[in-house]
Amino acid sequence: MKPATLMLIACLCLLLGACASTKEEEEAPAVDTSLSNEEIVLKVLQEGLVERDLDVVETYVAKDYKQHNPYAKTGRQGLIDFIKSMRGGGHGTFKNVRIFSDGEYVVTHNEYDLGEKQITFDVFRVVDHQLVEHWDGVKAPAERSVNGHTETDGAAGVVELNKTDENKKLVRKFVDDVLVNGNVSKVAEYLDGENFVQHDPEIADGATAWGNALKHARNFGKQYNYDVRRVLGAGNFVLVQSKGDREGAELAMYDLFRVMNAKIVEHWTIRQKIPDKPANENGMVD
Repeated sequence: MKPATLMLIACLCLLLGACASTKEEEEAPAVDTSLSNEEIVLKVLQEGLVERDLDVVETYVAKDYKQHNPYAKTGRQGLIDFIKSMRGGGHGTFKNVRIFSDGEYVVTHNEYDLGEKQITFDVFRVVDHQLVEHWDGVKAPAERSVNGHTETDGAAGVVELNKTDENKKLVRKFVDDVLVNGNVSKVAEYLDGENFVQHDPEIADGATAWGNALKHARNFGKQYNYDVRRVLGAGNFVLVQSKGDREGAELAMYDLFRVMNAKIVEHWTIRQKIPDKPANENGMVD
């Protein structure tokens, strides 16, 4: 084949490739750059996950999306396949109870009914108006609670943003001191006495009740062992994400604290068993 012919073919290939690329870019939905990270997360959860609008997923989820939910494959396509496989047929319900941001991270506390009722903490990392990474903890609502609260009710508004760093340090110190190192006698130093509100359905309200529960668990070798991975906060809310274990079972653990006047006044939690054979290799809290 003559050199001139080869050159012509090469040029045609480059032209066709450029046209195809341009067409894909033109067809790709444009992100709404006026949306905040929190608004993008809620849009994907409501319209993408619950209503199954896959155009929303294509637009606001990065192609190389890193998935930590152990029941979905990693990548945008993995999320799309997961959504298609879900029960509920696009007629589920979703209620966001709490939401706050810490840098690139958006933390949400949610209630779902997608064929079955679930409570979740979902943590997303958002970069350039797209979700790039996701972690979550999921559980079914408890049938009863010894404290009379649900696992999601209570205060929800974010206030005192100027105290974010101070409150994150306080919560981290409490977790390290009491939950990690087992200094149960120091519970009262961190909690708001008997005014403390507990949403763990197995523990009553008040600092005394949580202290007694922690002491009882340690006495019988049933304590949760904490390996803290992230501490995220905004104002009065601080979320601690940990890898834990209890009686040989590995767990993804989420503890949300509300802080007022340098005291922990409220606590919510989800602990989920890490499955032996996850759908991805990213680790539930890594």
